[in-house]
Amino acid sequence: MRYFLCLVIYALSLSCWAENHLTLSPYVTLISTNEHGKGKEEIRIELKRLGAVRLDGAQKGSALPMIVLSPRQLRAGSISKLEVDKQLAQWALESSMSSWKVEGPDYVTLNLAAEKVDLAALEAKAGEYLNNWLVDAGFQEIKVKPVSTKRRSVLVSRRVAEIRIRPLEVSALSRRLCIWADIVDASGVLLNSAPVWFDVSAMGEVWTPSTDAEKGTAVDVHPLKREFIDVAAAGIEPASRREIEGKEFSRRVESGQPITKDVLRAIPEIKNGDIVFVEVRVGTVFLRSRAEAMHDAYIGDRIKLKSVSSGETMLGVVLSAGRVWIGS
Repeated sequence: MRYFLCLVIYALSLSCWAENHLTLSPYVTLISTNEHGKGKEEIRIELKRLGAVRLDGAQKGSALPMIVLSPRQLRAGSISKLEVDKQLAQWALESSMSSWKVEGPDYVTLNLAAEKVDLAALEAKAGEYLNNWLVDAGFQEIKVKPVSTKRRSVLVSRRVAEIRIRPLEVSALSRRLCIWADIVDASGVLLNSAPVWFDVSAMGEVWTPSTDAEKGTAVDVHPLKREFIDVAAAGIEPASRREIEGKEFSRRVESGQPITKDVLRAIPEIKNGDIVFVEVRVGTVFLRSRAEAMHDAYIGDRIKLKSVSSGETMLGVVLSAGRVWIGS
């Protein structure tokens, strides 16, 4: 009998000390037009919006209290832990439920937003822009798929008037592209920005040499083959047929390898080993001789030469193909 009474007393003591727990978050975001109390001066929010709630075992499943945010707190942009504890104590008293223990920061920052822009809206706008951009660039069989990992909405402080997509500036297409979306109000003021990521597949025209092309050889001397590949997967910037014309290879390109813009260069007016005319004026006398170019050079470049007759080296400036000026 005494043992039974001890158990009862122990159980009663536990129930007396039983309490609910609330661990406050450092901040909470509120959409002012969607919260409880729309149109009133104060806002009521669910307790779980303020942090993590752990109920006493006997009260699991019970309705949670609402926390009232006064106009003063909304203007200040915060609510104190003391105020939350005060409201919970009053609620526990009126509902005859267990008391609350409030933990966490002394103040919870209230981030007020006027509107929430869903990520799906940004993806739709950015996806349409990207698809049109690829079409205009001449790509075919285009596929763009949004792959943003964080499915979070974007919060703004004022009403949204428009979503603007920033122009895409890329030198080489890649499998994954980022499009930036700017959210503006009716006055055109930027409210927020968000990156939208896409997986991209786009077939494009490329030209490949049918034989190995060595550095410094003209593209025109090689038979070229036209192909279509997934340029995004290749991650290259292919050269168009027009961009290839009149160019030479700046490095070795193997047979079947796509010709990209970075492997092309303009053909130098003077190439290493060329025999050129050297022109010089001494007073009223104009002299011309011949010399061998010791490296490639374009019009206006300084070039090192070796005289054909004497073997003497000299420096000059390229005037045109086969002509070099020496002197002031």
